[in-house]
Amino acid sequence: SVVDTHRRTCSSASDGSDFVQVTSPQFDEQEKIPLKIEEEEKEDWSKYEETEKTEKKEEIEEKKSSEKKEWKELREEREEKIMKESKESENGKKKMKAFMKMERARDNCKSSLLINFSRQCQLCSTLNPFERVVYQSCGHISCTPCATQLRLTENDDRCPFCEVESRSIPLREEIEYDDREKECICRRMRRRLREWRQRLTNLMKN
Repeated sequence: SVVDTHRRTCSSASDGSDFVQVTSPQFDEQEKIPLKIEEEEKEDWSKYEETEKTEKKEEIEEKKSSEKKEWKELREEREEKIMKESKESENGKKKMKAFMKMERARDNCKSSLLINFSRQCQLCSTLNPFERVVYQSCGHISCTPCATQLRLTENDDRCPFCEVESRSIPLREEIEYDDREKECICRRMRRRLREWRQRLTNLMKN
């Protein structure tokens, strides 16, 4: 057998014929190299696909988490806005109620002796109540039973018309009658006394 410089081996045929068998080991190695490269490329590509899937999954999870956070912030902001509007609306209703009471008191205003407010109680609509109270801070007047009931139920020293914190002072008017009115009053009293005496006499007889 003869070996050349390129590591090719020449030998007689194994079957005893005149042919020469030539073998080149480097050719066998070169055939194996592309297969190895292809396997490495497949492995690298599968790693790349796996990495890309992991990154996409993390990106999706991060996006979902960000969206949840944004929705939570929007919901909290909306709830806070609703509570603020509700509170403002409630305060506005209270102010409007107080304003309407004051307007009603002004509409029904009549001249009184020294205080320029209605002689009619604006709460129970009693005309010329004998016992009244005047609120010291604002000068509004109501009858004593209404003022007492408000103080007992609400436990608050405020004017029921303008809701200003104020003490209430009893107010009574002394009425001065002229001679003719006094005479009329005396006549009515004497007539009533006669009527009562007559009734008592009739009861005693029976």
